[in-house]
Amino acid sequence: MIGTPNLGSPAADATKAFATVALITNPMMYPYLEAFLCFPVLNDLVEGCQATAAGINENTDYYTIAVNWISLLHFL
Repeated sequence: MIGTPNLGSPAADATKAFATVALITNPMMYPYLEAFLCFPVLNDLVEGCQATAAGINENTDYYTIAVNWISLLHFL
């Protein structure tokens, strides 16, 4: 699996917090936020959600591979 948020995504947490505050201050935004943020998917990506939970297999080696994608633009 590459790029799979098995433990959830902090970005999803922040987006859900933003949507919650926005809906408290202006409930009429619900249809727009629901369409733009796709609430069912957002709820599946928050940290601690069972939908993306994956157990740690002690017989598997896990690695993190990271790259600064902005520096890759210099090669284009």
